[in-house]
Amino acid sequence: MNARSLEDQERLTEEAMDWVLQFQAGPVGPQERAAFETWLAVEPGRHALYAKAERAWHGMAGLSALPQAHQALHGTAAPPQPARPRRRRWMPAASALAASLLLALLLFSQFRPATPEGALQQQYATQVAEIREIALIDGSRLTLGARSRADVRFTDTERRVVLHEGEAFFTVQPDPLRPFFVEAEATEVRVVGTRFNVRLGPDVVEVAVEEGRVDVADPSTTGNRLIAGEQLTTRRPKGVRVAPAATQPVLAPAPTHVGAWRDGRLDYNNARLIDVIADARRYYPGRILLQGSTLETLRVTTSFRADQVLSMLDSLEGALPISVSRQGEDVLLAPARSPSG
Repeated sequence: MNARSLEDQERLTEEAMDWVLQFQAGPVGPQERAAFETWLAVEPGRHALYAKAERAWHGMAGLSALPQAHQALHGTAAPPQPARPRRRRWMPAASALAASLLLALLLFSQFRPATPEGALQQQYATQVAEIREIALIDGSRLTLGARSRADVRFTDTERRVVLHEGEAFFTVQPDPLRPFFVEAEATEVRVVGTRFNVRLGPDVVEVAVEEGRVDVADPSTTGNRLIAGEQLTTRRPKGVRVAPAATQPVLAPAPTHVGAWRDGRLDYNNARLIDVIADARRYYPGRILLQGSTLETLRVTTSFRADQVLSMLDSLEGALPISVSRQGEDVLLAPARSPSG
């Protein structure tokens, strides 16, 4: 982030702190409220910035929610608070200055450059069966699936998320001056404002769009534009090749419910068994082992809750030519023996 953009960020942070202090001083009139709503509406990132200032104030002073600001920020009235003695409509200058300085320390530490290049960078990871929703500083949201890992890096020219492992769903706030990119190994997704899912499979990358459109590029193609209801599968050249995968991207209809895993459900329609098992491993604490390469190309249609992995595996024994056995928490899937064997 260059010096000018850092200066702008600090100015906006100060403005956010001023609004927090103004609302804390007492009820505001219609003109001040309209000015606050106008300030929020200039750009999506101001909502997140004000929310940080509000949280910092609450954490610092242990005060109640700020009703007018809450309603302007969230569109609903704040929850009712216990009755308290009425505060004075103004704050002594020394107290306001002290509060402002403390808020500045809390907030500026979150926006100072985190790397030599001045980028704002965060790393996120989830554990087995953990789903985590993350509010990004621009107002976008990242939902990280189980056993997933991603880096978020924002500069003054672009917003970029690198998905290293697992699956993620994105709700992106438009910002024409700073495009939003998602990297999943050699596959890159470019968006302006949309809702979509990215999954790193054993040897493929899947991009499914729920709303809006995205551009997807990988080494084998100059680019593909996806619209709502479409899914693109690209080869994962850096991944371990565990099953035959198409070299060229494959365009197909997206699932009816894109990112259904966010609701704790995993749905598959004529999917490769290797992909179903790869996802199941992220929600099951033990090992799920496949014995023999012939199982990897089998296809299955199934739907199960994230906490029903064992039941799903047991059901495969009757639907596919495989046998399922357990040893402790470990599950082994092997080719079924022929009747003569």
